[in-house]
Amino acid sequence: RVHGDLSRRLFELCLWLHRRPSPNHRSSARRSKASIALGTARSGHRPFGRCPQPKQGPCCCLHGAMDELTSLMLALFLGVWTMVPRFGVDNLRDDNLDTFWQSDGAQPHLINIQFPRKIALSELLLYADFKADESYTPAKISIRTGTNYHDLQELLAIELKEPSGWVSIPLRLLRLDAGDDAATSDLRTHFVQVAILSNHQNGRDTHVRQVKVFGPIPQSSPFSTIEFTQYSELR
Repeated sequence: RVHGDLSRRLFELCLWLHRRPSPNHRSSARRSKASIALGTARSGHRPFGRCPQPKQGPCCCLHGAMDELTSLMLALFLGVWTMVPRFGVDNLRDDNLDTFWQSDGAQPHLINIQFPRKIALSELLLYADFKADESYTPAKISIRTGTNYHDLQELLAIELKEPSGWVSIPLRLLRLDAGDDAATSDLRTHFVQVAILSNHQNGRDTHVRQVKVFGPIPQSSPFSTIEFTQYSELR
C-alpha cells in the first residue's frame, strides 16, 4: 500500500510539473525545418493537410485548446518492439526533429505507450517527414488500447499520404458503444499501442521522429489547507 501511494504521488507530481510550458518548446520549434501537417481521425473536421501556423511546434496542431491540455510525456513509459543501434526509443522524445527511431524487423512496427495507472488521454501526435525519410515514412497506422499487451483492441486505423510534419490523432473521440455525451469524452486507459502496418513505397522499416501525448489538465483541489485537502477525494 505504501508503494502504491508513493507511485501515485510521484505520478501526480509529474503531471503538475508538466502543466508549465516546456523550456525546450521554443528551441525545438526553431530546429524544425519541415512544415507541420495536421492529420485528423474525426469526420467533419479539417482533413489531413498543412497546419495554418507552420514551424510552431506540436501545440498549433492540437484539436483541443492548449489551455485545456497538458503534456503527459514525463508520466509515461515509452517502448518500441525493435530498433537499430543509435536510432532507439530515446529519439522519440528528445524534442529534436533531426533524429528518429528506426525499426529493425518485420512489420508491423510497434510503439508502446504505458502509464502506471489508468489515465485520461486527449490527443496523440506523431511527427513524420516524407521528404526526408521517403520509403521509411509510415503509410498505414493502427491505434490500439487496453490494459496490457494481451487485451489490446483496435480503436482506429488511419492512412497517411506523404505526411510532412505533426499528425494529430484526437483520442477523446474514440469511445466505443457510448452515447453522444460520452463519445466526446477523453479516453481512459493504461496502455496505448501505435502499430505501423505499412510504409510508403512498400518500405520495410520505418522512421518516426517524435511522439507526443496530451491529456486534460487535472482540476486542482478547491481547498488550500492540508487538513481539508486530504479528504477531498475517495481512495
